Amino acid sequence: MPRRRPVLALVIVLAAGTGACSARLHSAPAPPAEGMTNEQRVAAMLSVHAHARWPDENFDGLRILPLQQAVDILKRDRGMAADSRRRRAIAKLLAYAPGSADVRVAVDDLLMDRRDLTPKLAESRSVRPAVLEVAIVNSLAALTPNCQWTVPAPSGGVANPPPVQWSYDVFIPRNVGDIARALDPQNWDLCSPFFTDTHLVTTAAPCCPAKPGASCSETGVRYEPAGKPYTQAVLYEHFCYADDCSSPCAGPHICAIDFENLLCVTTEYSPWIPFSCAVGGAERYDVDFNLASWISGELLGVEPAAVIEDDGHVSARRPTAAEAATLTGAPWAVVHVDKTLDFANPGQTGAVGKFLQILTDELAGQIVEQACCEVQPECWWAGW
Repeated sequence: MPRRRPVLALVIVLAAGTGACSARLHSAPAPPAEGMTNEQRVAAMLSVHAHARWPDENFDGLRILPLQQAVDILKRDRGMAADSRRRRAIAKLLAYAPGSADVRVAVDDLLMDRRDLTPKLAESRSVRPAVLEVAIVNSLAALTPNCQWTVPAPSGGVANPPPVQWSYDVFIPRNVGDIARALDPQNWDLCSPFFTDTHLVTTAAPCCPAKPGASCSETGVRYEPAGKPYTQAVLYEHFCYADDCSSPCAGPHICAIDFENLLCVTTEYSPWIPFSCAVGGAERYDVDFNLASWISGELLGVEPAAVIEDDGHVSARRPTAAEAATLTGAPWAVVHVDKTLDFANPGQTGAVGKFLQILTDELAGQIVEQACCEVQPECWWAGW
């Protein structure tokens, strides 16, 4: 009987801590708000990046929305993280094309009823646009009252893709445990407009750790509670940007980018967290992933576009003492992402290069919306 007491005590703690938890079946992303689709959101932000980087281009070969149409979409959007996308759009446009009359009109529109926050730009050609973008976006924190994230430095990555590659750090005003549920790869489709579906799967034979040239065969769906750590699990991902991602991209339906992959994924806390009620003690949460098997792909209407690399790392950690000294309030976490995505034959046309550049810009920037995404807590024990 004495040997059973620790187990009983653990059961009591788990039962007492379930008040904030609830069961949730893996679900599709929430329905569009007021008729707005994720495809429209992505199209609007890619248009912003394109017009900011190349304000005088006509974008032959690319289906880029006119800037005013993109602004109209961002203004009408009342869905999750709409205010954050507007904040990023304002900073991108002002930093990269401050002299454009069209950009000034667009920024004025995007500020909506907060024109009192219009950034005052000093005339300085010595400041790189990427650095100026950071200063502007941080000055607009009041536009995102529910998650006033800040950026310590510009994103890094490949300047002229392919491959699509980036790294980014952001300060998020949430604790590590809450962010972990949003960064859990099972929830990428809930927290990013690029993913139409992400879920863990079972396979006919072990696929992870990944082996070059291996082919994985999915046999079923596996589910783990949000934020629960797991090791060398297989994740199915469907990443898409098109007019309509609900239709298959194979065949005559043209998609700008679409791919289905199986990834090897490991998530973990430090220090080790035995059950969900203890995630408040986590100092960091890490996600590592790499390509296990490519299923299908399309890039700017060309198919098949085989993905040969889809690797990366995402983490949330408590700030250092030096970082915390620059932040007010509590709690805060530092979210880091680095990722590489590459195709076997992406082509080397100017259109492909421009598209992959603005795709990189948006994928790096939208990590703030992922990290701020609210995902319902669930109960779990690492031993189950």
